[in-house]
Amino acid sequence: MSAPVVSVCVPIFNNGDVVDALFDSLARQEFDEPWEVVVADNGSSDDSRERVLAWTDRLPSLRLVDATDVAGQSHARNRAAEEAGAEYLLFVDADDVVTDGRLAALAGGLRRCGLASGPYDEETLNDKCARAWAMPHRPKDHLPTVFDFLPAALGNNFAIRASVLREVGGWNEDYHYGEDVELSWRSQLAGHELCFVPEAVVQYRHRADIRSLARQQYFRAYGRGPAAGHYLSRDFGPHGYDPPSEAGRFLERLLFMIRNLPLIPFSRLRRGLWVKHAAYGWGWLRARLEGKHRLQRSMTTDPGATGGS
Repeated sequence: MSAPVVSVCVPIFNNGDVVDALFDSLARQEFDEPWEVVVADNGSSDDSRERVLAWTDRLPSLRLVDATDVAGQSHARNRAAEEAGAEYLLFVDADDVVTDGRLAALAGGLRRCGLASGPYDEETLNDKCARAWAMPHRPKDHLPTVFDFLPAALGNNFAIRASVLREVGGWNEDYHYGEDVELSWRSQLAGHELCFVPEAVVQYRHRADIRSLARQQYFRAYGRGPAAGHYLSRDFGPHGYDPPSEAGRFLERLLFMIRNLPLIPFSRLRRGLWVKHAAYGWGWLRARLEGKHRLQRSMTTDPGATGGS
């Protein structure tokens, strides 16, 4: 078999209930050149691995690799990239669905640019509440520009040349949230163009129940905090990145919760939004408190230590 031109890289962690939809959409892709699917399991405890292996007859180029040694999507993506045999790496998350033609469209984008991404369909896989909880939505005709700094490709619709990924050092495994933004910015600052490919659509699956929404938002906020290693300000401040005040955003969420508290018994939509803000606020507050504690401890053991939260 000829060496693959494209490697579809899929990090997976307890996605056995939804991964069949992704593989079904991959099996429908039409691409005239050799391609493969590399799935990196990050320690699933459900039937994810069995679900993946059940597709080897319908996706003969599918491989399952082990990424259980370090927790986190960035590590799983790095493992998939290490095992991939192609120059064009197309990342997608295990709980999403790719539309027909995405593979060929992103391969075309990578022939022009070092990185490429496309738009999202947020309607097909999500009900009204799930879509409302996920506000703000991603633009359909261009890539999002995060905090007015640089455009970014998001991890579940992220394509990059393997040579570029190696040059810039891979996915940053210190980041537990925003690793896609970090890699997008780092690659562009290294001189690589990020292209928008409108035909490369991914059907994005939002959290459909309040419990999983709360868990997502908590870890998203905790991952932004100083104790969890999410340092966009540290890494990109010297390049002109000036984020909005996290304290101001925290207060906005707190005011929303106070105003909407009387309404949550009567509306699932409002209840989900309230829990979303509460979970995010608690994650942000915990990370900040832990960051201050670590700073104080380091300063008592190392008189030369400096920093802030």
